[in-house]
Amino acid sequence: MLRSRKIYSTVAEEKKSPGLYLSPISIDYKPGQYVKELDGWRFIAVMAVILMHYIPRIFMVGWVVMDLFFVLSGFLITGILLDTKSEKGYYKNFIVRRVIRLFPLYYLCLFIIFYFIPDSFFDVSYYRNHQIWYWLYSSNWLIALQGWTPTKMLDHFWSLAIEEQFYVLWPLFVWLLSSKQLMRWCIFLFFSSIILRNIGLNFGFVMPYPYVATIARMEPIALGAIVAVLLRNNKEILERIAPLASLISFICIIITFLIAGTVHMENVVIYSVGYTFLDIFFAGMLAITLSKNLPLWARKFLTHPIIRKIAGMTYCLYVFHVPIHSIMKYKYLPLLQQYTGNELTGFILMLVIGIGITFPLCYAIHRWIEAPLWKLKRFF
Repeated sequence: MLRSRKIYSTVAEEKKSPGLYLSPISIDYKPGQYVKELDGWRFIAVMAVILMHYIPRIFMVGWVVMDLFFVLSGFLITGILLDTKSEKGYYKNFIVRRVIRLFPLYYLCLFIIFYFIPDSFFDVSYYRNHQIWYWLYSSNWLIALQGWTPTKMLDHFWSLAIEEQFYVLWPLFVWLLSSKQLMRWCIFLFFSSIILRNIGLNFGFVMPYPYVATIARMEPIALGAIVAVLLRNNKEILERIAPLASLISFICIIITFLIAGTVHMENVVIYSVGYTFLDIFFAGMLAITLSKNLPLWARKFLTHPIIRKIAGMTYCLYVFHVPIHSIMKYKYLPLLQQYTGNELTGFILMLVIGIGITFPLCYAIHRWIEAPLWKLKRFF
C-alpha cells in the first residue's frame, strides 16, 4: 500500500511539474546570471560546424548553427551592455574585454598562415594578397564581393568579421537608446535585414552575399537582443510566445527545406525565408532554455561536465579547425587515398587524423594561451 501511494505521488508530481508544451513557460533568469545550459548549445554548435566541414554530404545542414551563434551573441552582448551602460568606462571596458577574448587566437591564426606556411607546402597566396581584409575583420565583405576563396582556409572568419563589426557599433546604440527605442531599432534591423539580403545580389555582390554580409545577417543578432531587452522589462511576452513561435518556425523550416529540395544555405528559397525561420526558432529555444520548463534530460545533457569542458574551447576549435581541415583535404587526402587504394578509406583516415590533430592542439592552445589571457578581463 505504501509503495502504491509512493508511485501515485511521484506520477502526480510529474504531472504538476512544468513541461515544455504550448502553454506559457516560466522564465527564472536573472540579469547577469551565468547560464550553464548555454555552454551545451555552444558545444552542439561547434560540433555541427566541424562535422559540416569534414563530412558535408551528411552534415551540410550544420550551417544552421551559425544562426544559433548569432542569436546567443545578440542576447549575451546586449545583456552585458544593458547591465553596464551606466558604469564608468562603459565603452572602453567592453571593447577591451572583447579584444582580450577574441583577438589573440584570431591574429595568431592569421600570423601563422601569412608568415609561417610557405607556398611550397600549401598555397596561401590568395590570402596573402588579400590579407588587409582579414587584419581589419572585414573578410565577409571580400567574400560577398568575390565569392568563396580557393581552399576556404579562412572562409569561416566571415562570421567573426560580422561579430566584430557588431561589437564595435552596438554599444553605441545601447548607450544612446532607451529600452523601448532599442526594441524598435532591433525590429527595424530585423526587417531591413530580410530586405537587404534579398536585393543585394542585384547591386554587384555575388553569392554567398546573402549568407555572409553583415547587413543581410542582422536578424539573429536583433532577435537575441530583443530577448535580452524583454527579459529585463517584459518577460511575460517571451513566456507567452516562445513555445508556439519555436514550434511554428520549426515546422516552417522543414517545409522550406522540402520546397527547396536541398538544405544548402545558398538556395534562393532557403536564404529568402529560411534564415528568418531559423532565427525565430533559435530565439524561442533560447527563451525556453532560460526557463524552468526545459526538460530535465535536456538540462542534464547541456550541462554535462564533458560537454561544458569542450564548450570552453568553442572559440579555439572554431578558429583552428578549418585551416587544419583545408590542409588535410587539399594536401593529404589525395595521398591517403592513393596510399590506401580506396577513396572511402582514405577519407576516413583524413577525418580521423584531422580531428585527432584539432582537439589536442586546441586544448593546448586554450589551456596555455587563451584561458590565461581571459584572466586579464577582471581588470576591466
